[in-house]
Amino acid sequence: MSPFSLQEEAVFAAGSFWETEDRLMRLHGVISTDVGYAGGSSRQPSFHDISDHVEAVRIHYDRRAISYEELLEAFWKVHDPTADMEDRYASRIFYISDEQRRLAKAFLASKASMSDETIETRLEPLGRFWEAESYHQHYLAKLRGER
Repeated sequence: MSPFSLQEEAVFAAGSFWETEDRLMRLHGVISTDVGYAGGSSRQPSFHDISDHVEAVRIHYDRRAISYEELLEAFWKVHDPTADMEDRYASRIFYISDEQRRLAKAFLASKASMSDETIETRLEPLGRFWEAESYHQHYLAKLRGER
């Protein structure tokens, strides 16, 4: 993002993208969310052929209203980062910038030092985010009639 832009982007994987998006989209300062696939090497992943990607949520947020560190804390609370999940539902923090990498690395080190269990969350560069099929976007909000 531009240094003059107040909108930033973050990408997290924390199990089912429906539930993760539903919880994170409600945070004050989140402008928009979309779900998709990240972290893999195949082209054109889909819900039925995810290959080596994980289900992920892309968040656009106003950095005046919520910080990246606050998003990391919210991400941490929406899932069990110690669970060794099936590949498509694995816990990941995808960084987009050196600053995000630095903050996420410090965050994970802090969480690991306070836990007796192994933290399964991995930190990875984003690479490409593949947007999921339209019927997956805001899926739970649509079921509730909110969209």
